[in-house]
Amino acid sequence: MKRYEEALADFNQAIGIDASRSGYFLERGRVFLRQEKNDLAITDFNQALMLDADGPDCALIHNDRGTFYFIFARLFVNFNVKSSINLHKKHFLFNFVTKNSVGVPSQG
Repeated sequence: MKRYEEALADFNQAIGIDASRSGYFLERGRVFLRQEKNDLAITDFNQALMLDADGPDCALIHNDRGTFYFIFARLFVNFNVKSSINLHKKHFLFNFVTKNSVGVPSQG
């Protein structure tokens, strides 16, 4: 049974109590990823990585963030191939590329 909203409520409460725990952000990011709330997922993965850059969860965080980027790359490749991507995903892709990409020089 998928009880994502309950899980989110629990992680939000945990983060409210102790926002220094990378695992809370990692797990909440996983929930967001399963819900296809990609912008929230990557925000949480990045926050988890900032909190635990060299810690015990670092490999897990990189793995899940890599999973996100893999999903993103597949969406991006299909962006011009299929016209069936809905407007929300197109908007997300634009925002992701222009605001959140690592290693992409800003246009300015």
